[in-house]
Amino acid sequence: MELKSLVLGTRERIAGAVYGTIVVLAALAAGATAYQYDLWRLGAIVSASVLILWIAHAYAHALGENLRLGRRLTRAELTTITGRELAIPLASVLPLAMLALGALRLVRDVTAIWLALAIGVATLAVQGFATRASSD
Repeated sequence: MELKSLVLGTRERIAGAVYGTIVVLAALAAGATAYQYDLWRLGAIVSASVLILWIAHAYAHALGENLRLGRRLTRAELTTITGRELAIPLASVLPLAMLALGALRLVRDVTAIWLALAIGVATLAVQGFATRASSD
């Protein structure tokens, strides 16, 4: 899978990519002030938030499919659901990379946080333009 589809999502995964980006931005905004000088901890909070929501989201989809089909899902069906929803944690990769740059002292802490936020906002904007362009 190419970088563009990992970051922005594909037609099948755009909802997860948008959802994941929003979760990343929310966790960053919530923790930025408290952990602005402990970027490893902020990154752990963002990662944990995204992973927990990904698991919950995939679980909810699996339950819905169980009810819709009236039977337990097969391993292949579960793999398909979790794979499709993998866009949620993948949305955190670039913002977390920015936090890592700050934690490694390659950029200032505050700069790393702003870069992570900017990447999230830019990603949402590009996702919105991409879906608009594909529907025209």
